[in-house]
This record gives sequence, structure tokens and C-alpha cells, in this order.
Amino acid sequence: MALCMLVRYSAKIMEEDPNMQRQIFDLLESWLRHKSDMVNFESARVICEFQAKSSQSTTLPVLTKAVSVLQDKNRSGFGHVFKLAACNLDMENLITDSNRSIATYAITTLLKTGNEASVDRLMKQITGFMAEISDEFKVIVVSAQARETEFKGRFVREYESKNSRVLRDEGGYEFKRAVVEALFDMVARVAEARDAALAHLCEFIEDCEFTKLSVRILYLLGVEGPKTPQPTKYIRYIYNRVVLENAITDEEERGCTFDPTYVKDEGVFSLAALESKLVAYVNDPDAQTESFDASEIPRVSKEQAKAESARPSANLRSETQSNYADQLSAVPELASYGPVLGSSVKPVQLTESETEYVVSCVKHLFKEHVVFQFNVTNTLPDTLLEQVVVTMTPSEETGEVYTEDFIIPIPAESCRRGRPQQMQSVCACLGRTYSLGSFSCALKFVSKEVDPSSGEPEEDGYEDEYNLEDVELSAADWIRGSFVVFASDWEKLGHEVVETFSLGAMESIKAACDSLIEILGMEPLGGTENPTSKSVHALQLSGFVVGGGGKVLARCRMTYAAGDGVTLELGVRAEKEEGARLVIGAIGG
Repeated sequence: MALCMLVRYSAKIMEEDPNMQRQIFDLLESWLRHKSDMVNFESARVICEFQAKSSQSTTLPVLTKAVSVLQDKNRSGFGHVFKLAACNLDMENLITDSNRSIATYAITTLLKTGNEASVDRLMKQITGFMAEISDEFKVIVVSAQARETEFKGRFVREYESKNSRVLRDEGGYEFKRAVVEALFDMVARVAEARDAALAHLCEFIEDCEFTKLSVRILYLLGVEGPKTPQPTKYIRYIYNRVVLENAITDEEERGCTFDPTYVKDEGVFSLAALESKLVAYVNDPDAQTESFDASEIPRVSKEQAKAESARPSANLRSETQSNYADQLSAVPELASYGPVLGSSVKPVQLTESETEYVVSCVKHLFKEHVVFQFNVTNTLPDTLLEQVVVTMTPSEETGEVYTEDFIIPIPAESCRRGRPQQMQSVCACLGRTYSLGSFSCALKFVSKEVDPSSGEPEEDGYEDEYNLEDVELSAADWIRGSFVVFASDWEKLGHEVVETFSLGAMESIKAACDSLIEILGMEPLGGTENPTSKSVHALQLSGFVVGGGGKVLARCRMTYAAGDGVTLELGVRAEKEEGARLVIGAIGG
């Protein structure tokens, strides 16, 4: 304390006797290196005040030491507020110091240690001060303001308004980033400031030259927007940026950091399938015990698109899946079954297209049930079909796994010529996961003649039956093809099963490849569906099992010998053992 008093006496002597200034100044400089922090602080204050009042230039080392002392004081602001508050009056005089470093640290320290009255004064002074300093010091002031506003909540509105004006002004990336970070803190920690801060950020990205900041703000809007009273008002801002922005914003839309050209060309989700899966996930409390599994959403890579240009697109198939899900959700009898896990990629034809009655089947998989949807078209003129049902008789082995639950028949007087109608037959699964099976089917109905002149059916009709092709529940119904990098994913999967099979009926390796792809419903990778050798080949397949069964890969090593057919070594790796057994069972069952 005695040395601090000496410092102040020295300052008074310097003011009263200009002849002593040089000697006293050297003494003050030596006290900057004193072991006592209080002596350091007091000496720095006097030197800075002297430099502001006097035309005499201060040497750089002395000024640097003074700034360093103020920095130390600034850093200790929150930890020792009451101890440092006694210096506030002296520090307020440093705000107008011509050295912007000293003025900046004085302001930021006062923001930490001042009371509400002094902080109120400072907030008004800062607006003019910000125009006079470089971006480097603006960042420091903005950060200090953010911390102050967090602890003294009554300044929130004024601070947000000030930041919104600052965002519209000229400034570099670091400065704008500091302002955006400050508004992020407001959103996260000051509940009453969230809506206003989000509005300022939305306004900023409308004309933001820094793409990285736009990406971060878009992400924040996606997280915080749904929590606000009016979440829909943020959709326009997000949509505008996603549509108009450059490649890095496209990356954020997909939630990844790949090379921009890869993002545009490689994997794209089907929006219809994504929406359908998300709705099913949100409406199923049991599913929400685990994270949302995006792997079941179909996507098409650039390589796939080239290799499968002749096939129906994956987007079209996934939209069909979404339509099926919408149709099934409208059937009240199926409401208790939960979300549909998957549906047939395309209907299975159970009759020839030129027959009197054309019937096809679509299989819909639920957690514990399978719904067989039969599409029936009557091609006979002047004939009406009533009481139309498809009876299903399971094979002996299938009967141990599935039992018929109920049938939803086609409405009466609805199956006229050329009008496709639908009926559902529901089977319950008896405890086995991903079970396969076979059902013999017959179309039963009452046929009535229709009067050509009146269009009305006759009262009397006759019962009839029409045999259909068998319906198979195969591995391809449970598995959906997906594109992966085979080598890397193969090493990651833990459950492996390897079996050897003799495919004597196969006349070539190409025929074996086509048959395996059809039976398993998996995606061929790397062009391996087209063998380059007639005697030896390795087919690589990829897919995922619906209903959370996880990823599954198959490596099919084949040799061909005339007279013996194809010998197949089938190696399967999967995330879950059930997935591996499903693939093996499809070939060996």
C-alpha cells in the first residue's frame, strides 16, 4: 500500500513540476516490474494517463507493459469483481486514451467489474468507439459485451439491437463470427432473447458473404426453430439459402463434409421415403427408444445410376413405398400393427396378363404381421364379380410360422370390367424373425351377368374359383439393396457365416449371378454382376434388412464346370446374426 501511495505522489509531482517528469517516469517504469500486482496496476494507470495528457511520447516497451497489466486485470475481472471495482473510476479515464489497445482493455474490464449504472453508460459509449477501432479489438469488445449481457440480463434487448446493426456494417470474417457467436450464446443461455436473436440471424444470412457463417446459422435454425412458438416462419429462410447457396451449404443440407462435387453427384435420399420413415418413427413410441436409422432410406449413387439406367429408379421405387405406407395407414384394422417396415419393390403377377382375371400381389411387412395385398382386375365384359376373396393355404413348413389372421374383402358390386380393386389378407407371424414361406392361392368370387342395356347385374349368380400362382415370402422381401464401399464395410461387420452350395441346374456363372441377385434382392457392387470369366467369378452384394436388421454383405465365390453346374461358396457378414442367417437360408432353405 505504501508503494501505491508513492506512485500516486509521483503522479502529482509529474503534474506540478515538468522538470521532474523524466526522473519520475523512469521510476514508474521500474515499478512496472515490481513483484506486487497492485504496484504494477497503479504504475500502468499513471503511465497511461501521463501519455494521454502529455505530448511526450511513451517508449514502446513501457506502453506494452502497461497494456499487459490491463490485460491481466481484464482476465481477472470475473474472478475478483469486488476487489477490482475500486479501480473503476481510474479506468474510465482510460476509455478516451489515444492508444486503442489500452482503451479497448479498459472498456472490456469495466464491462466485467462495473455496476449497472456504469455499464449503462459504457453501452452507449461503445457504439461510437466501435467505429474507431480495428476488427481485432472489435472482437474483444463484442465478446466482453456478450459475457456482460449474460450476467446482467436487463441489457439483452439493447445488446441484440446493437449486434443487428453491427452485422449490417462492413467487417471481416473474424469480427462477424464473434458477433454471430455472441448471438448464439444469447439463444442458448437467455431464453427471453432467443426469438429476437434468431430473427437477427435470419436477416443476416439473407445477405451474408461468409458461407461458413451461413452454414452455422442454418444449422442453428434447424435445431432451435422447432422450439419457438412459430417455427414455420424460419422455413422460408432455410429454403432460400439451401436453394440459392453454393456447394458448402449443400453439404450442410446433407449433414456431411464431403467434397462438394461428390455431394452433388453421389448419394441422394429419396425425399418421399425419408418423410415416410420419419413420420413412422415419430408415431411409434417403441422405435424412439433407438436412434433413427437412415440406412433404410433408399439412395442412388452416380455409379448405381449408370449401371442401372435400364431399371426403374430407386427414387421411383421409394415413392411407391411411401404411397403404400399412406394407403395402409388409412386402414383402421391395421392401425395396431405399427409402421410398415417395407413393401414389395414391384407387384408379383399371379396370372397371365391376357387371362379373364388379372391378379397381382404386393407384400407389406410389419413387425409381427405380413399383409398380402391382392390387386384384382376383371377383364370380362358384362360381368360383375362379388364376394371376391383370395384364399391362402400355407405349405406345411410355412404353417408352423404363419397363421391367417383375417381378410379384408373387396366391397360388393365393385369388381366390374377394367376396374382394379384391392383386398388384403393378413397373416400373423408366430414368433420367428424374418421368416420365409410359401402359400398356394385361389381367387374365389360370385359371378353375375350384367344387362348391357341397363347396366344392372342379375340377381342370381354362381360361385366360381380361379387358381393362382403360389405366393412366396422370400429373402428379397426382407432385404433392400444399398450401395456401399464393399472392402471397407466388409471388415467392419462382425457376424459371419460361410456355406458351400452346389447349383447343378445353373448353366453358366452369369445365370447364377442373375439368380442370386433376384433371390436375395441385394445390390451388386463394382460391376461384379457381369462376370469376365466363364469358369471363376466373385459376385459382391450389399443390402440392409428392413425393420432394424442392419447392414448385410455377401461375397459369392463361384466356379463352373460343364456337367456339374456352378459350385458356390457363399460368405455373409452382417451387423446382426439374424441378417446373415436370412441370406444363407434363402439359398440353402
